[in-house]
Amino acid sequence: MSFEKSLKKVALLFCISFSSISYADTFSDAMKAYGEKRYPDAVRLMAFSAHDGIAKAQYNLGYFHFNGIGTKKDSKKAFKWYLKSAEQGYTKAEYNVGWLFEKGKGVRYDYSKALHWYTQASEKGHAQAQRNLGDMYYSGRGVEQSDKLAKKWLHKASTNGNSEASYDLAVMHYQGLGAEKDYGRALWYFKKAANKKMPSAMVTIGTMYADGKGVKKDLIEAYKWWVLGAKYGYGNVDGKLKSVEKELSSDDISKAKKMVDAWKPK
Repeated sequence: MSFEKSLKKVALLFCISFSSISYADTFSDAMKAYGEKRYPDAVRLMAFSAHDGIAKAQYNLGYFHFNGIGTKKDSKKAFKWYLKSAEQGYTKAEYNVGWLFEKGKGVRYDYSKALHWYTQASEKGHAQAQRNLGDMYYSGRGVEQSDKLAKKWLHKASTNGNSEASYDLAVMHYQGLGAEKDYGRALWYFKKAANKKMPSAMVTIGTMYADGKGVKKDLIEAYKWWVLGAKYGYGNVDGKLKSVEKELSSDDISKAKKMVDAWKPK
């Protein structure tokens, strides 16, 4: 190899290395600007990295456009950048593209494409994508209805800590729709959702204790769960509380309130 060719090769390698460092530095600078709440600077710098093909930068730029951070809200631009990131296999972007197709934001509704991108993200363990995919199979949106596949993906999402999926499975078992009617199993899933601080699950658990469904009737437990539901944002449960207060002593109510104070998510 001639000296001239060797020199060209070294120069090329240097340019590639320098470019890689520059891209990384620009992305780092963008994240620093975001952390310091210099949002317009974050958008400008992130755009450089996004145009250079960095998947995470493309995702972040989509996030900025969708939420109006450092720039005007623009769902179409958000979709454009999320899609570029998703096409490189970035899991969060795959989920977001699925969601945008499902909701018709920044792009026309397309349930079959939503299903495709949810599946991509679900297979990589994205819990919310798994929950949404299960819901699509359950309702038959964009795909042939399948209780079996609905339960498969909802179970995966629930196992990965998604409270909505746990709640969905609880309702399926409670009502016997798409799953065997089983109050005990329903209660187990409601409690799993409640441990993620889901107020609607807490209130339903209270009702199950009050009615003795899937568990021995226990009005103190019912009272506790209703108060917990209200505490975590369910709203007014006064009617439910009054319905059992006449059957509880003041000591019972005091005990229930102490249980509320002591309760912690497992």
